[in-house]
Amino acid sequence: MDLLDFDLTNDAEEGMDVHLRNPRTDEPLFTRDGRPVTITVAGMHSDTYREALRGAGKRMFGWPPGMFDHPMFRPQRDAADMEVLVAATLEWQGIEHAGVELDFTDEAVAAVYRRFGWIRDQVTKAIHDPKGFPATRSTWAPPAAAPKPPPQPDFSRW
Repeated sequence: MDLLDFDLTNDAEEGMDVHLRNPRTDEPLFTRDGRPVTITVAGMHSDTYREALRGAGKRMFGWPPGMFDHPMFRPQRDAADMEVLVAATLEWQGIEHAGVELDFTDEAVAAVYRRFGWIRDQVTKAIHDPKGFPATRSTWAPPAAAPKPPPQPDFSRW
């Protein structure tokens, strides 16, 4: 077994196209001209996702553990979750509103996820499923071992 065949960080960083599905029929969605409607995301094992999670966590640092689940703090928790989700979204194709294809910006991504919970749900599920990311052979290598120092002379013979 070679660990490079299971480098989930590398796979997740490559990203995955989530082909959106109709929330009522589960049929894949396509634009009027036949292109798939996709959102490309980095996975939960990617550095992109983990850095966003750390950033959101730093803003919530110092909260008592029980406060995360308290209803009074739900808006802050939801904002932190959205920040991570937006950071993990790498691009999209075919996302339209009122017949106009939306530009890919952080603001647009957050607005779509807030308004269309079914899209957010599909993307969140994909981000957290490592089986959906293409397996790529990692190029990671452990740091080179430090060169061994030259042997010391045997001082007992001096």
